[in-house]
Amino acid sequence: VNGGNVFITDQHSVFIYDLNSFKLLKKLGKKGEGPREFKYRPKINFTKDKLVLSDLFKIIIYSKKDYTFIREIKLHTYTDRVSPVENGFVLKTTPVINGTEYIRFMLVDLNLKKIRILLDEPNDPKIRKQYLMAYTHCRSWSNRIYIGQPRKGFFLDVFDGEGEKLYHIEKKFNKLKYDKKHQKIGKIYQTDEILT
Repeated sequence: VNGGNVFITDQHSVFIYDLNSFKLLKKLGKKGEGPREFKYRPKINFTKDKLVLSDLFKIIIYSKKDYTFIREIKLHTYTDRVSPVENGFVLKTTPVINGTEYIRFMLVDLNLKKIRILLDEPNDPKIRKQYLMAYTHCRSWSNRIYIGQPRKGFFLDVFDGEGEKLYHIEKKFNKLKYDKKHQKIGKIYQTDEILT
């Protein structure tokens, strides 16, 4: 929900509905690999004046006012998440460094030129075996970048739109006990039928 509208994504499109009447206002994207098409399910992000849609290999930017097309950017590497900031994007990629897969959050400008790496951490293959998936994640809002690392606990780093670290939030809490019941649920959750 944003600006009085509801945004719903299906496999290859985003549907925009009026929040009050639930009237369809616009459909963006369709299945494909051409201009304004998505090969994978698009993710939805906003800046103060733009709607930013992305899949694993492209970013499509629309005006938030009337959803007119602004720009399409092809990504040159598999990118799991795109978080827009005022003058660029934070890209989540998974490079392999010295034989180890990493989770990387990299700040780039509007032309995808690297500004700086905000986080590089080894990917933990054991995470997929847990029901409560503690993935490192990144979101942006109001030209701030928030990187949470739940494997470390309540752990959040906050950066400005230029990638300068502003502050860190960490809170202590009692961890939930992970027992055989959770392991069974986790195995069900990992099946192909659930993940696709």
